[in-house]
Amino acid sequence: PMTLVTACMRDKDVTGLLSPLVPLATRVIATAVAFPRALPPEELARHVSAIAPALRVEAAVTPAAALQAASEGSDRVVVAGSLFLVGAVRE
Repeated sequence: PMTLVTACMRDKDVTGLLSPLVPLATRVIATAVAFPRALPPEELARHVSAIAPALRVEAAVTPAAALQAASEGSDRVVVAGSLFLVGAVRE
C-alpha cells in the first residue's frame, strides 16, 4: 500500500497532474503549503475524490501534519504534486 501526500497550486491542472498518480495510491492526503496560490486541502481532496471516488482521501492542514498522518499506517509514502510541497517536507 502506498500513501500519496499531495499539494497543488490553484492555477495548475489538478486533474491532469494527479490522474496518473492517484490510481497507484491506496490513500491520499491532501495538504497545502504556506503560499498565496496554494489550493486549500479540502478543495484538493474534492478533486482527488472526483478522480477516484472509492479511494480513501483525507485533508491535512500542514505538510507536517500530512506526513505524520501518512507515516501512521503506511509503509510507503510518496510526496508529489508541487515543488513547494517537496521543499516544505524537506525542511
